[in-house]
Amino acid sequence: SAQDVGGTVNAGSDAAAITAKSFTQTAGSGTTKLSALTTKGDTDAVGGAVSITADVALLVSGTIDSSGGTVTAGAGKAGGNVSLTGGDVTVANITTSGSAGFAGADNIGGAAGTITIDATDGSPLITLSSAYTATGGAGASAGVNPIAGGAGGTVQFKDPVKLVSNTTVDSSGGAGAQGGAAGTGGDILFDSTINASTKFTETLGLTAGTGDIAFAGVVGGTTALGTITINSAQDVGGTVNAGSDAAAITAKSFTQTAGSGTTKLSALTTKGDTDAVGKAGGNVSLTGGDVTVGNITTSGSDAFVTGGGVGGAAGTITIDATDGSPTITLSSTYTAKGGVGDGAGAGGAGGQVQFKDPITLASTATINTSGGTGGSTGTGGDILFDSTINATTKFTEGLDLTAGTGDIAFTGVVGGTTALGAILINSAQDIGGTVNAGTDAAAITAKSFTQSAGSGTTRLSA
Repeated sequence: SAQDVGGTVNAGSDAAAITAKSFTQTAGSGTTKLSALTTKGDTDAVGGAVSITADVALLVSGTIDSSGGTVTAGAGKAGGNVSLTGGDVTVANITTSGSAGFAGADNIGGAAGTITIDATDGSPLITLSSAYTATGGAGASAGVNPIAGGAGGTVQFKDPVKLVSNTTVDSSGGAGAQGGAAGTGGDILFDSTINASTKFTETLGLTAGTGDIAFAGVVGGTTALGTITINSAQDVGGTVNAGSDAAAITAKSFTQTAGSGTTKLSALTTKGDTDAVGKAGGNVSLTGGDVTVGNITTSGSDAFVTGGGVGGAAGTITIDATDGSPTITLSSTYTAKGGVGDGAGAGGAGGQVQFKDPITLASTATINTSGGTGGSTGTGGDILFDSTINATTKFTEGLDLTAGTGDIAFTGVVGGTTALGAILINSAQDIGGTVNAGTDAAAITAKSFTQSAGSGTTRLSA
């Protein structure tokens, strides 16, 4: 125990502020401030654990490294667990990775340690600024047998997070050798909110391998994040207090490049800042085994009211489900509208919205890709359904589609398994449906079908 614990060294001349086999602080009634802490394993040794508890504040300006040591024979060594607890916690870098198996023989990679950060005062805050890495070590093979990589470690942030610079979290498993499996990924868990320091600036990059990523609180609700990138995960989920939160995730852009399980978010907003008038919306691309999303808005912003400027173009929306029986579940509003032009200024273009796989409607879905109004109306974006569409309850959930001068294309049967409720097409250039004629009972089956406007050709098979 101690009142305050501090470490000050000559930055640049010292390899590490503190280097030890392990480091434990069980109590401190004041502030703990360290420049760096290394418990990395020696040659052929596991990494040492780091456990720090400080009542007021915990500040680590450098790196905590508890990685497994390099091996001269045998399997890779495990990283040590890192547990940080303080009234508020600020830490720049943490590495708890396992080391690689010894090359030239059959050796699995070492498992990563876990990372757990907990802020405990009345208004707790965890401040992040760089890289937090708990990756498994790579496996090694003599050249015949497939050898697995080490497991990644769980990374958990128990309280509100603030990003003061671009931040990455990696809990993926180590690579396998000779066709061996990658190690299982650790979960990345945000138990509360996440906010940037400067609106639409600080980014968040997440890689969990086969681990899950969970957002338990609103992301960007107070200060929107910059780009959010999910490189890999088993499942991606977000749970917030529905109805009381404006958006589950608010960021400059959101990209998920890989996901082997289910992606489920309550809402996602990449709308431009209120000062960014006449600016384009950001593109949204979601890819997962199955994808469920409540709302997406990528609309361009309106031109300034006295400037005669053009409206901003909308971003695109692309959703792709990739497992053996993929499903995209829709339940609300998907908007990629162009911004309004001022005076003679043209309206912004609408953005394309594309659903690449079979759709199930959990409730009526509204999709709008129309161009913004102005001196001339912006071009509409296309609405593309690349596969089938079905309701959840027969003759209940419907579609409300507005494409302006964009096209609407149905590539698969609509309502073939479970008939839709009302289908309403408010505007489109061309409307087309292509199915296997003769083998499908009907191209479109719904309680009602209304097309109130279309400036081109409407062509349906049945």
